[in-house]
Amino acid sequence: MSYGEEQKRKNAIQNKIILIALFLILTNFTTFIITSNAWILKYIEAEHRAEVCLPMQPKIPTQKVFIQPYDKQ
Repeated sequence: MSYGEEQKRKNAIQNKIILIALFLILTNFTTFIITSNAWILKYIEAEHRAEVCLPMQPKIPTQKVFIQPYDKQ
């Protein structure tokens, strides 16, 4: 095998490794983008749900009410 053929073979292997690495990086990046969008949508949905449910929550009285004991007369 001549020097030129050996270099071509090494370059071909290097190119395949680079392509695999780029493919893995792109798939990881795409997965990150999709999951981050899903989390953002889930957060927005939870905020909206909290706003919708807020009027349904019972109001807690803030004034103190003192009950007088019943006097038998």
